[in-house]
Amino acid sequence: MSQAKETNIFNQQVLIAIEALSAEKKISSERVFNAIEEAISAVVTKRLPEGTEIQTTINKEDGSYEIHQILEVTDQLPDDPIDVHKYIHIDDAQTLSKNHTTGDSIKKSIESEALTRIGAHQAKQLLNRIFRQIEREKNLDKLSHNLNQIVNAEVIRASRKEILVEINDTEKGIIKEKDIIPNEIIRPGERIRAYLYKIDPDTKGPACYLSRSCNEFLVELFKMEVPEMTDGIITIKSAAREPGVRAKIAVNSVDKRVDAIGATIGMRGARVQEVSKELNGERIDIINWSDRPEEMVEAAMSPATISSIEIDTYHQSMQLAVKEENLAQAIGRNGQNIRLASQLTGWNLNIMTEEEALENNKKIDAVALEEFMEKMDIDQQIANILIREKIHSIEMIANSAVHTLTAIPEFSDDIAEEIINRAQLSLISDTISENQELEEMSKTVEKDFLTLPGMTPQIAKKLIDTGVKTKDDLAELSTEEITNITNLSDDAGGQLIMAARAHWFQDDQNEELS
Repeated sequence: MSQAKETNIFNQQVLIAIEALSAEKKISSERVFNAIEEAISAVVTKRLPEGTEIQTTINKEDGSYEIHQILEVTDQLPDDPIDVHKYIHIDDAQTLSKNHTTGDSIKKSIESEALTRIGAHQAKQLLNRIFRQIEREKNLDKLSHNLNQIVNAEVIRASRKEILVEINDTEKGIIKEKDIIPNEIIRPGERIRAYLYKIDPDTKGPACYLSRSCNEFLVELFKMEVPEMTDGIITIKSAAREPGVRAKIAVNSVDKRVDAIGATIGMRGARVQEVSKELNGERIDIINWSDRPEEMVEAAMSPATISSIEIDTYHQSMQLAVKEENLAQAIGRNGQNIRLASQLTGWNLNIMTEEEALENNKKIDAVALEEFMEKMDIDQQIANILIREKIHSIEMIANSAVHTLTAIPEFSDDIAEEIINRAQLSLISDTISENQELEEMSKTVEKDFLTLPGMTPQIAKKLIDTGVKTKDDLAELSTEEITNITNLSDDAGGQLIMAARAHWFQDDQNEELS
């Protein structure tokens, strides 16, 4: 049999194989053709000098194929031994066609062996890899419809660090350590549910990222258990969790006839118990959502009873007072109750006994009174009125609108404008004074000391007065020492010390590298 006839028969077999493969894999024949072209190009490229760019084209009518080298026309070939294979000199190009000019991209035909003889084994391996990638893309495309939803998965491998799962028997997924419910026992072969929050098709490993510890998993579980949520009658407005231990959710009903808490709990607690069971016994508190922050916070602190609330809208914080015998309950084990309440409401919450709150309020009022009278030059009567209205800082006044202060019975428009103007002038004066202080202090302290993260002129002055003038001086302080000097909290003081020590670690790394 002649070579031409043999090749033609083989080409026809290729077309039949492509159609069969397309039907089997449920992939368009166009994608299959592209995959085969890519495989042939890759195999041929390996047989040619590095840097050669190859393009294969299969005739979809008769199965024949052509292989071309892609070249750019230039009047000066590069010296680089790899780049040189990407170009063709203008003189050589014009032997192919007089119309070629510098900058043209041309296809130069390459003599090809029959497809059966071109690294068949390598081409097959590459094809398989390409088809696996195509199938993966299809599977991930299907799974993208489940993004930000709960999916079912089978556990393949489980450890404390991560859990590897298979979703819908097609695609691998991973639950990282931060997404695992602490102390939950999960074994290979188990069927579990998890929240699919990310799909990354470019990663080499599992492309699906799932979580059982995120707030969204809790919310979606309730949607599955509570029909009123599916219907849009009840919504979960906010949620906070300490996975596997305790959670709080705030619910709201658009239909006043439907009890949001009762419907979420279910008959004899059936609905909330199902969710809790899925979350490894996580205890769930359910409260009514409110657009009044103080009501929301009071409900979020349940089961503790709050005696009084002081609101600081400027700093988005609240001071809560409770009876001394209720303090431990309000705080919760390891601060759990108040921490979850703060996350649920979005407010910074500070809790203390009624006696401590009374004493603290007196101190805050005294500081504000002195600050208003001294820095804004207003009389005691006006200062007391501002304090009575829970205004305790010059910043709050400077950022207030006139109508906010005129809502106070004693203040007219003129008085309100004057108070705001004085507050703004006071802040400008303080800024100028701080800059001058910084300039003076910079002459006596180490360079970069004043620009450490968390450093302020007030803190710097207190440190300098005690002889702390360098980063090393500050780095050698203990947390207790810095809090005694500056009145910073333990956390803020510790962060400032670590900022001062940062150059120590950098120096160590440089020594290791050298």
